Amino acid sequence: MGKTDRSFVLAVINAYAPQSGRAWRTEIREDGDEQVQTSIIDDFYAHLERAVQDVKKISNMYIIAGDFNAIVGKPQSQDEEHTGKYGLGRRNRSGTVLAEFARERKLLFANTFFKHRSSHKLTWEGNIKKKPDETAMEVDDEQPEEIHITTQIDYIIMHRRYRQTIQNARTYYGTVFS
Repeated sequence: MGKTDRSFVLAVINAYAPQSGRAWRTEIREDGDEQVQTSIIDDFYAHLERAVQDVKKISNMYIIAGDFNAIVGKPQSQDEEHTGKYGLGRRNRSGTVLAEFARERKLLFANTFFKHRSSHKLTWEGNIKKKPDETAMEVDDEQPEEIHITTQIDYIIMHRRYRQTIQNARTYYGTVFS
């Protein structure tokens, strides 16, 4: 795009991060004559960074949207500009990595800046097994309790300079959970 080019180009990057349980596994790869140990999540963010750099060459604005398998939650401090006060859940390890990625690039999670019913923010629902309380004095063959949880793991991410242009961001789902 030249200096006189007045066209506006919006690029959208669709991302799907590895599931949390798999994201932190490490792999050893051959890199020339040496072996390199990387985590699957490190590889994901390296690919995402390359995609961002590629679209910045051809577009004025980019949006990253997708399933990040991360819980960003609410801001962790007063000066955290990338997360709005309407995020759901408590930030997990993957959410910390995603928040750091956003902070370093002056990006924000657009769908955490708008007040909506929880059903318009929730993007994951499932059951997890809670381990029995190890301090309980009960029979050793106690089965793990299943807990039903819902949370927000999908995000619309964009540069902070465009914050005022966003009028709304929420989840529209077509699948009914049973």
